[in-house]
Amino acid sequence: FDKITNEISKDTHINKALKAFEGLIILTQDPYETTVSFICSAFNNIKRIRLMLNKICIEYGNQTKLGYTFPTCGTFFDENRLQNCGLGFRKNYIAQLKKGKEFFYYLHNLDTNLAKKELMGIKGIGSKVADCILLFAYRRYEVFCTDVWIKRIIEKLYFNNTKQSVRTIEEFGKDYFGKYAGVAQQYLFLAAKKELYELPS
Repeated sequence: FDKITNEISKDTHINKALKAFEGLIILTQDPYETTVSFICSAFNNIKRIRLMLNKICIEYGNQTKLGYTFPTCGTFFDENRLQNCGLGFRKNYIAQLKKGKEFFYYLHNLDTNLAKKELMGIKGIGSKVADCILLFAYRRYEVFCTDVWIKRIIEKLYFNNTKQSVRTIEEFGKDYFGKYAGVAQQYLFLAAKKELYELPS
């Protein structure tokens, strides 16, 4: 991991985050579970996302001594039953997610740009969600997941508080931090959430 942090140690801004959150780990998660989870994340907060996923597990998973399992890949999600999960507009996207294991294995064999294009062909998955799936399920560390927190912190630290498009921020992150841009993004995201830097409101 030292090799990765040395690679992204570009300036005092990122170094401050690297020092503050030393030992940060990026988990590699099941691609199907990651996809469902990040579809649920759209315009949402962590507390509500957890609640939604818990309800999906209760509705579609199997009960064990430790709780409910996550639904298996290829589960048929009925919109009426999804009403019980509090998904709002997201229930339509989950109900239309009809990709099997073959699709998620297939993505492993594609380069990152093609894999992202395939993911964005699924309703409910835009650029940021696709990047998150690639980072957390496929170890594509070169992506730079750009949400409102990352946009604000990059604008402050690297663009002198001037507004930039999401595309500009995404391309900057990938070009500047290189093949481990996704790791840098996670440090900066945590720094923004923990108010390590004073961000404009």
